[in-house]
Amino acid sequence: MAYDPTVYDARRRNAQNAYGSNQAMQLYSRFLSSNTFNRGKRDLVQSYNDATPKLFAAFGRSGRNTANVKSGATGVAANRLAQSRIDALGQLQGNYDQQNYLSDKQDFDSLSNYNNLLSDIERDKTRAQSEDAAVIMNRRAGLI
Repeated sequence: MAYDPTVYDARRRNAQNAYGSNQAMQLYSRFLSSNTFNRGKRDLVQSYNDATPKLFAAFGRSGRNTANVKSGATGVAANRLAQSRIDALGQLQGNYDQQNYLSDKQDFDSLSNYNNLLSDIERDKTRAQSEDAAVIMNRRAGLI
């Protein structure tokens, strides 16, 4: 087989195109993940901000949270609401961090695969050149 540089250039371009497409998908995935996290955080904070006055209003209507009466149930409910908010925000942040970790890992794996593919292409190219050079040397020596 005679050495043909266009074959190896085409393989290299295909590898570059595949890597570029993969990076574009990863970037868009990160964008969607970030938007989902921000929207979820905003909605979560808003729902807890809306729930807090309603909680105290409910205790006030029942007479357990007035200027003269401070029920222990009001404090317990407020603490539970605050803890629930902290837990929900922590879960949301944990999910976002995990998505970022997986995205970083995919980026690393994609770059590693791309570099390995380029190395394989160069190895094949060098092998073809060496084989062709050996054929030429054998012809000059009269062995073929």
